[in-house]
Formats: sequence, C-alpha cells, structure tokens
Amino acid sequence: MTAYTERTVTDPARLLEQLDECRQTGVAVVRQETTPGADSVATRVLDDEGNTVAALSVVVSAGPVDLRTIRPAVIASGLAVSRRLGWNPSVGVKQAQS
Repeated sequence: MTAYTERTVTDPARLLEQLDECRQTGVAVVRQETTPGADSVATRVLDDEGNTVAALSVVVSAGPVDLRTIRPAVIASGLAVSRRLGWNPSVGVKQAQS
C-alpha cells in the first residue's frame, strides 16, 4: 500500500481494524494520513434502504481543531442528508458486502 505521508496507514491489519470501526460507528477520522497538515472527519450518507450512497467530510487544519468537537455536527449533517434521501432510522444501516 502506498504511503502518502509518514502517518498513512499501510499495515493491512491496522487498516482492517479502522474499516471495522468505521462500519460500527459510521464515522472515519483521518489525521494527516493523506495530506500533511490536514485532518478530517467523515460520515456516511444513506439512501431510503439503508445503503451507503455517499460520504460527507469536513477537512480542517491539523492541530488547532479538536476533531471530537466537530464530529457531532458531521454526523448530524450526514443524518440530515440521509433523511432527505428517504432514510428512516427504523430501516437501519445495511452493511456492504466484502
């Protein structure tokens, strides 16, 4: 796997752990793994059947912003977009097939 920065996850086992966490929480956090000086928080956007159809991400300068403070707003925004696409919590979230 290609390392874009010195913080890029290139260990397959670690990457699988992170992907599992993303599936469980619906959130991905990246800390300078792709671009030096940039951190991001992303969440999934769901369609009316609970399938992930898009992602919503906020990218900030690394360091001055505590990502825990923007995480709730990113999640709320992803849920709002999902609801506009017809998703309802009673539908749940379908897991992608590996």
